[in-house]
Amino acid sequence: MILASASQRRIDLLKKFSYDFTVEAADIEEKKEGKDPQSLVMALAYEKALKVAKNHPADLVLGADTLVYCQDRVYGKAQNRDQAREFLQDLSGKTHQVYTGFALVNLDQKLKIIDYDVTSVTFKDLADQELEGYLDSGEWEGKAGAYAIQAGAGNFVRDLDGDLNNVIGLPSKLCDYLEDLDQ
Repeated sequence: MILASASQRRIDLLKKFSYDFTVEAADIEEKKEGKDPQSLVMALAYEKALKVAKNHPADLVLGADTLVYCQDRVYGKAQNRDQAREFLQDLSGKTHQVYTGFALVNLDQKLKIIDYDVTSVTFKDLADQELEGYLDSGEWEGKAGAYAIQAGAGNFVRDLDGDLNNVIGLPSKLCDYLEDLDQ
């Protein structure tokens, strides 16, 4: 299998799930607008998988995309510290949804599986000092919604309803699909 992502979180999850894979990041423009969140993450995951699969038609390619959704707003990766602060202030004290779409593609076998999962996360009210300390850590960089739940931002969480792995970057139900393909 080829992971069409350089995300260290996705790499770590696939290792945790005990899958053999290589990494070849798909370089696409990740536009986070114009569709409902589940359609958006599935479309971007498929676009990533397809781009890599075109170079490896005999291999199974996994693409994935994650976004945060709160009060009709999509939060992708913050472009800078100020935007990260804005994102986290918006999420402070609120429940939001984390959507992760994934696509499994094998062009030679004409295989195309696309799905997603959603997890609800509720943040406590974030104190300014706590927020600034997190921004200083740099953990927000390259993360949907400007946070990494498996790291320091785990302290922001008051409640989680759903799959923690989905919030990190790959839903656990991906394993069901991979096991079905392995048989």
